[in-house]
Amino acid sequence: MSGWALAVLGGAVALCFAYVRRRFVAVTITGTSMAPTYSEGERVLVVRGGVDRLRRGDIVVVRWAPADSIPLLLIKRVAGVAGDPVPADVATAVNRPAGTPIPAGKFIVRGDNPDWSLDSRTVGFFDGESLLGTTVKRRA
Repeated sequence: MSGWALAVLGGAVALCFAYVRRRFVAVTITGTSMAPTYSEGERVLVVRGGVDRLRRGDIVVVRWAPADSIPLLLIKRVAGVAGDPVPADVATAVNRPAGTPIPAGKFIVRGDNPDWSLDSRTVGFFDGESLLGTTVKRRA
């Protein structure tokens, strides 16, 4: 193979690698908020995407930054998307009456283990800025 062909092949491989690195991220689970679905130490593959693709039931990774603190990554299940009614247990956190529609570009999440979950019941709405992506696969 000529030097020119090797350079083109190397460039193509580098572009593919860069695409995969920008599109996917591996996340390690810490905590028990998603038990029994996920356990501490499990790894999941997350595909980056926008809020417009979310559906109730998707498992997502979101960024949440408490005031004056380091941002945290939270893995949660989508419990409501734009247009869905605000659930009663989230109404206070989002400062809206239960049953009013979730605004465009916003969504709510809950942990599968509600007694040990920091989620929309406390934090309120999440938006596209906070969305890292949706889980697609468990990793060994």
